[in-house]
Amino acid sequence: MPILLTPEQGQSGGSPQRYELSNVGEYAYPMNLDFKPGSKLHEKVKTEVLNRARAAKSVMEKRHPSWNAIDDMLNVYIEPTVYEKALKEKLPNKPISIVVPYSFATLETILTYLTMAFFQDPMFQYDGRGPEDLVGAKLLELTIDQQIKRSQGALAIHTMFRDGIAYGIGPVAVGWKKEYGNRVIAQQPNFMSKMGQALGMSMGRKKITVPSIFYEGTELQNLDPYQILPDVNVPIHLAGDGEFFGWVEESPLTRLLTMESWPDTDLFNVRYLKLQQEPTCEFTLDPSRRGYAMGMNERRQMYGVTNARTLVHMYVDLIPREWGLTTSEYPEKWFFSIADGATVIRAKPMNLVHNKFPIVIAAPDYDGYSAAPVSRLEMAYGLQHVLNFLFNSHVANVRRAVNNMFVVDPSLINMGDFNNPEDGLLIRLKRAAWGRGVTDSVQQLAVNDVTKNNISEAFEIMGITQRVTAATENMMGLMREGSERRSATEARGTLVNAMNRLERIAKLISVQTFQPLSYMMAFHTQQMMSQETYVKIVGDWVKELSDELGPQFQSGSRRKVSPFDILVEFDIIPRDGSLPMDVVGITDSWIQIFQIIAQQPILMQGFDIVRIFKHMARLMGAKNISAFTKPDGGAQMNLSTDEAVQAEVQKGNLVPFAQKGKPGPEESV
Repeated sequence: MPILLTPEQGQSGGSPQRYELSNVGEYAYPMNLDFKPGSKLHEKVKTEVLNRARAAKSVMEKRHPSWNAIDDMLNVYIEPTVYEKALKEKLPNKPISIVVPYSFATLETILTYLTMAFFQDPMFQYDGRGPEDLVGAKLLELTIDQQIKRSQGALAIHTMFRDGIAYGIGPVAVGWKKEYGNRVIAQQPNFMSKMGQALGMSMGRKKITVPSIFYEGTELQNLDPYQILPDVNVPIHLAGDGEFFGWVEESPLTRLLTMESWPDTDLFNVRYLKLQQEPTCEFTLDPSRRGYAMGMNERRQMYGVTNARTLVHMYVDLIPREWGLTTSEYPEKWFFSIADGATVIRAKPMNLVHNKFPIVIAAPDYDGYSAAPVSRLEMAYGLQHVLNFLFNSHVANVRRAVNNMFVVDPSLINMGDFNNPEDGLLIRLKRAAWGRGVTDSVQQLAVNDVTKNNISEAFEIMGITQRVTAATENMMGLMREGSERRSATEARGTLVNAMNRLERIAKLISVQTFQPLSYMMAFHTQQMMSQETYVKIVGDWVKELSDELGPQFQSGSRRKVSPFDILVEFDIIPRDGSLPMDVVGITDSWIQIFQIIAQQPILMQGFDIVRIFKHMARLMGAKNISAFTKPDGGAQMNLSTDEAVQAEVQKGNLVPFAQKGKPGPEESV
């Protein structure tokens, strides 16, 4: 549950003060509004929010069956038939129908590219808009990078990628999180304790526990595509521009009560939830069926053991006067939360400086118009289904063929011997058949394998799937099969073409999510950061910060950042999601360029050879090459004309190197 604070709350910075209520009805509601359950305003807000939620759900649930099928494919799960269940009980080693995990391999290939393209340090980069903003922008970049690491934001981004490829939409809510707790500190000494310290005594000193903020910063929360409630009148990549956007989630009652007791809280009416005997509503059921293989089909699987509550969160762009909130007739963005479809537990204006819904959605295969576009794995679902059929039908045919089916005459042979499962089968004829021979007693049934070409056809289906999804064998780390030898040029060209298709996906995700994420996180940090923090000076920030703030800010040093240091104008440095197509080939080319420049004095005057070397090192995988540079930049090379050099030699200021076999001037007597 993201916690978005108002500017006034975010700038308080005071010590947490818990409050207790003498009874459930004593709530100080925000803005002196009456949100007591049953009140006119409470029922108005609840009705408006839930009506929007129901309308969005009625549209989005039409996509759930397709997503369920994708989940079954990715979970490599098929419900066994009655025959297969009986077969496994009788013969556990016999194979039954399976899902060929090719969709999973496709998903892994695309995720690997996206992870390598975007999971670079730092993940979000900023630059000052003017010279006076340079240092502040770099400190902002360091602060946000620290927040991403502390909140494990990379995991949320990876889930966003996965949802976007599997379901066609990967939504993420951008929130602001505060963690509260208690710290043990030494009590400030008074006069007597100071005297005791001077005498080597510890009188008057003691440890005390004080409430504190452990952490504050950006929080990225994944929203389950099955549980989102968007305004379907706008395409999914513009969900933040609709009239509303909501989602459903489960939260333990104890967590809600704890959050309600925090300072700067925006929750209320949580105590009323304890009075509800049956905490379920129309949004409680889990449409994802992710636990279907284990017989679970509801979000609340442990009712009676845990006390989870169903929450409907929704951002709404509304006219406050029409809702009875304020007298304003101009649109404002508000955030509401409804618990168990009955109680409003949050209602507040967002007041964010960027004035947008803090939602980003990755939709790499969007068409520009749909609220729920078809995903990449859905496009290949039919091919995956055919692949499963080809493989499973071949396995079933082989399973029947290896049973050694026979046609026997039970009047001639001893069936007890025939059914003996031990090796070294010995079948005795009945006494009446002695002397007649065994030719016509037992005959093996001829079985034709009509599925012998299924496996080769399955590889053809895999090839078509690769063409559809761009997850080719080269991207999977596999070489194309064939008898002829593959040249380096062919392998490189095939890999480049495949990466171009995946790079298109990455560029779209960058525009849809990373660029708005960069702005939102920066604005949230500027607006709501209330405490000083320390950041570590590393990488490309060393020179800029040390030049501006002094030589004490060298690589590895720490810098205190106050909420006012980052109040600067900034521009983002977008990460477009591209990767070097051929690292080895590009590196070899740069090495040749480096050698040519190093050998030509004229080129040395126009190119910075040190920066070229750093660029080559980064291409080779060195991420911290700046940590090895000298503080003064090392030896400097100055180029002079031949006339100037000869003049300095005549003055004795320059001495030529000794030539081979001849003494230098300093060796002559």
